[in-house]
Amino acid sequence: IMAIAFTSAPLFRRKTDMATAMALSALLILAVEPRDLSDAGFLLSFLCVGGLVVFYRPIFGWLSRWLPDEPWELEIPLLSKIVRWLVREVASLFAASLAAWLVSEPLMGYFFNLRSPVALLANLAVCPIAYFMLLCGSLALVSGSVFGSFWPAAAEVFNHANRIFAHAMLWSVEQSSRLPDAYQFVRTPPLFWVLVFYALLLAVFFARGKFRRAAACVSALLLAFWCGDYFLTRRVTAEWFCCKASQVLFLDLPRDQDVLVDTGELFYTPQLLRFLHERGVDHLRALVLARSSSEALGGAESLLEEIPADEVWVSAWHGKSNVADDLAAYCQRRKIPLRGLSRGESGDFCAGVRWEVLHPQAESKYRSAAEGGLVLRFTRGSSSLIFAGGGGADCEREIVSWPRDVDGDVLLSGVKTKSPWGAAFLAAVRPRAMVSPRSGGISDSAVDGPSFPGAESILVSRDQFWRTEFPNDGNFQGLEVLPTWFSKGWKGRRDGWLRGEVLPLEP
Repeated sequence: IMAIAFTSAPLFRRKTDMATAMALSALLILAVEPRDLSDAGFLLSFLCVGGLVVFYRPIFGWLSRWLPDEPWELEIPLLSKIVRWLVREVASLFAASLAAWLVSEPLMGYFFNLRSPVALLANLAVCPIAYFMLLCGSLALVSGSVFGSFWPAAAEVFNHANRIFAHAMLWSVEQSSRLPDAYQFVRTPPLFWVLVFYALLLAVFFARGKFRRAAACVSALLLAFWCGDYFLTRRVTAEWFCCKASQVLFLDLPRDQDVLVDTGELFYTPQLLRFLHERGVDHLRALVLARSSSEALGGAESLLEEIPADEVWVSAWHGKSNVADDLAAYCQRRKIPLRGLSRGESGDFCAGVRWEVLHPQAESKYRSAAEGGLVLRFTRGSSSLIFAGGGGADCEREIVSWPRDVDGDVLLSGVKTKSPWGAAFLAAVRPRAMVSPRSGGISDSAVDGPSFPGAESILVSRDQFWRTEFPNDGNFQGLEVLPTWFSKGWKGRRDGWLRGEVLPLEP
């Protein structure tokens, strides 16, 4: 619609104007479907074209300073002409690519949690192909309208040509995406900062004098702040949610050292990937799988295809489990280190977070995957969180009999059983909050088990998740319950997780 409005202006004795053509096409599209105003494709399409119109000339003007001047001689060698023409065309394409990349990156991060520096390179191939696609599409419309009655094949010729260009575009995009660090996932930026970015971008390019210098200084300060926040932050957050019969724990650690405990069943992998991508996760320090059942590790292989991990940790005891054997074979094929954990092993993550294995015992035999599951304790300062991926009487008895300290501020049950925690186990752990998956066929009272004085009992359903901060020192200040999107569309829950009620935990 925009191309037709732009090219048909001379027929009505009007000057061609891209801004007017964009405005007319936007009005016509929104008149048919007003809801497109909030659609990512509509916004990105018009924003990229608008960015080309607004920023192409100043960027190309800046690049032209570095290009060789046109010679005054009338007669110059043909090869020199070709080289100069190629240099100017490549510079023109790069200016268009940079303009489109600058205006599209904030919305790509907001809608899709993506940052794609490779787009600067890929657009050098995509832009010319897109021009020929637009040309063929317009010619198909014109030939179908003019010659359709007596030569129907006229439009098909251009449509088939367009198919070739479309395949060429997809091939170039796929090849560029395979380059190292071609794209990364980023946290969802607040809409306010997206608007601030566009305001500063316009000020840097089009403001004059002191306003331009002030905009450049503010942009540099914000960039330095974000870089410093990435490299210097020591914030640690624990988030967990229920995947049917088990819980997934995510430790948000600084500088791409995140840890994921369990994946849930294969069915939940797309939701889990969205959850991680919204937090900017494209790499895991470790993927911990608490027990050898499909409820805990069913989605591990699919998740590792999208998000690589430095190591995969499993329980030292996995019994006769086909899913555990398949995972071991997969890790061997992909050359991912597979580590079996048993009681007494410990280590350190970044930002002062320490992990310790409370169960199972090395070389012991257990009756079920739950009995032989991992029980992990994560500490930072005097604060601690216990993830009980295993459960049952034998598991609790072994932990209670251990002479070392096993207390935890939050006791998080990673497995749903009829009686997950006994009185002796709770007395040893002394939790301030006990969190369990909400039962399907089991009564809430049975899942709660015995109560512990001063502890808050929480049942996590599939439609919410919980979050807490690991402080540098001192006790947990509280837990926050947050609505999640496991039963909702992603469009309906944009930024919904920021709204939640705080549950204070009194000592």
